[in-house]
Amino acid sequence: MDRRDFLKKAGIGSAALASLPIVAEGLASPAWAGEGDEGDTRFRFVVVSKLTSGPDLVAINGNGKFGASGIRGNGAFTHFIPGGTPPFPIVATGFFRATKLISFESIGTYGVLEAGILEMEASVRVTAPDPAKVPATLTVVCNIGPGGLFTPHHEGVTIEVEGFKFEPLEPELGLTIFVPVVGSG
Repeated sequence: MDRRDFLKKAGIGSAALASLPIVAEGLASPAWAGEGDEGDTRFRFVVVSKLTSGPDLVAINGNGKFGASGIRGNGAFTHFIPGGTPPFPIVATGFFRATKLISFESIGTYGVLEAGILEMEASVRVTAPDPAKVPATLTVVCNIGPGGLFTPHHEGVTIEVEGFKFEPLEPELGLTIFVPVVGSG
C-alpha cells in the first residue's frame, strides 16, 4: 500500500495535506525573532498518532515555547476510530495546554531548525462527547533528515493519558519542529 492509499484508508489525507501549507508558512515566518525570548525554543507540530492497544488514531496539533522559565503552549486534538466510510466515529475531541516542562534533549541544529526530544506535562480539556479535564504527558520528537539529525525514535508525538498511550504512526504522518529563538541584533 502506498502513502496516498494509506492516508485515504485512515481518512486523514485531506486534513494532513491541507495543513502542510499552514505549517510551512508558520515555519518560514520571521516573526519569532527578536520577541525578547532569546534563549527560549519554539515548538510546533501537526501529527497523527496511533493507540498502542487498538486501531484508534488521534490527530493533534500544538505550538508554544519553552526555556529556563518553563513552558507555554497549547493545541487541539480529535481522537477517532478509522474504519468504514468517513466521517469516522469520534471518541473524544478537545484541547490541551502545556503545564510543565519535564525535559528537552537537543540532538543538534540544521540552519535555524533544531532536532530533539521535548517532554511535557499537559492539561487536556475534553469538550465532547463528555466534558472532562485530565492530565497527560506529551513527548514530541523531531528528526531532521537533511541535517542527518536523528533521535532513536520515530518523528511525532507520544501521548500518555488515563492509562492509554498513543505513539507516532509508522511511517510517520505529520511534522514536528523546534526553533531556537536568537536575538535580532
